[in-house]
Amino acid sequence: MSLTTLQQLKELGESLGLQGNALVEFIKEQQNTEREEREKLRQEKEKEREEAAKQRAFMQAEAAEKEKERREKEKERQEKAKERQFELDREKARLEAGQARQEKERQEREKERQQIAAEKEKERQQLEKERQAVAERER
Repeated sequence: MSLTTLQQLKELGESLGLQGNALVEFIKEQQNTEREEREKLRQEKEKEREEAAKQRAFMQAEAAEKEKERREKEKERQEKAKERQFELDREKARLEAGQARQEKERQEREKERQQIAAEKEKERQQLEKERQAVAERER
């Protein structure tokens, strides 16, 4: 009901044939009814504001939870990446150690081959000297 002035209520009551105490009572009842309706509207608006506040709080809590989950997933992803990098570094070190060992073995084999070649050369030279000595004696 719209806000009605005292004059309008009086005219309405008189148009209904009310007079005296009956008219006063009618006006009071109408004013009370309008007051109750305004209070009811205020309560409904307050309830709507409370519901909206609850909804905002819920959405904020939900957003905070999603952000927390996102941070946890990011942390987990970083930890996995760190673990993968550690494993890669460890594997790289293992391979490099294996390559270094193979290189050392290759160098040792080469050194040994050179020593054998030097010994053979020394023996060949010794044999050559002995042949020359034998050849000179025979002359």
